[in-house]
Amino acid sequence: MNRISFKNLMAAAYVLLLGTVVLASCKRTYDDPPPTGVPGIVANISIRDLKAMDTAPYSVVHITQDLVISGIVNMDDKSGNFYQQISMQDSTGGIILRLAGSNLNTSYPVGRQLFVKVKDLYLGEYGGMLQLGGGADSIDGGVTLLSPVLQDRHIIKGALNQPLSPKVVTAADLATTERDRNRFSYANMLIQLSDYQFAAADTLKGYADVGAAGNRIANQGCATSTNTRITVRTSDFSNFATSRIPSGRGTLTGIYSFFGSTKQLSLRDTNDVQFINPRCTSGGTGGGTGGGGTSAPTFTLTGSSPYSFTFTGLTNTLPDGVRVGMTSTATTNDT
Repeated sequence: MNRISFKNLMAAAYVLLLGTVVLASCKRTYDDPPPTGVPGIVANISIRDLKAMDTAPYSVVHITQDLVISGIVNMDDKSGNFYQQISMQDSTGGIILRLAGSNLNTSYPVGRQLFVKVKDLYLGEYGGMLQLGGGADSIDGGVTLLSPVLQDRHIIKGALNQPLSPKVVTAADLATTERDRNRFSYANMLIQLSDYQFAAADTLKGYADVGAAGNRIANQGCATSTNTRITVRTSDFSNFATSRIPSGRGTLTGIYSFFGSTKQLSLRDTNDVQFINPRCTSGGTGGGTGGGGTSAPTFTLTGSSPYSFTFTGLTNTLPDGVRVGMTSTATTNDT
């Protein structure tokens, strides 16, 4: 009797020990977290091809297909220059996500990869720019904000601190037709422009005006052509709104956009302005083919007025780069 009880006790202990090992193994497997930044979802359409679904100007498209885009956040609301929206890009293009809420940068900071399930979202234009949102805005046009609840359903957060380098472009790269520039250009992408400076009058101002957004003009090199001009638009709610516009010359980095026919650049912060070269002073707002910070040659004429200049092929205007002025007494005939 005692021997049977001892055997039964040993068997029960063995079964208990085996069950503990199995449970411990199961628990250890269950607690293993998924790999960081891998959400288990993949994109099945590029941002460029998604934007191509908008075929009519200023229309709103309700997306009904099971589509997923993926990209890196290139601008958030940390500096206050964006409000209730972020921008993201892949290798083919960029797009605005209109999102309700503040401090979006805590969930969707610059450099984070996002996967967006776009089924039942809306794609629409505002000022010519395509945006994704939660519905059609029948009052202001474009799309409405996506609520926080729907953000959790549609936006899957990926890995942080993903590499993001600006596309080095020229003004010619940004000069496309109204419909094509959404699909084929750099709209809502992080770009960089080289050899730019702000208009001389704007260097006396901050990035934004008191109670109003700032529209500061920048141009390339020393020419006065409007073809290379871009408007640096800054919200008066940004944390650098009152910072003084730099007077030098260098690179401008930011998110490219446009409103109608006006090409615009949105800065993420003042680090996007790297003006380490001296200002070019031989032109107007800056811009164009020249630059280098050198002055135009001058000539001193002696003798009696009037003086005569002859340029081959001259009609009613002086050739590019030629200016005639007086350093002493001037009359109404001086031009």
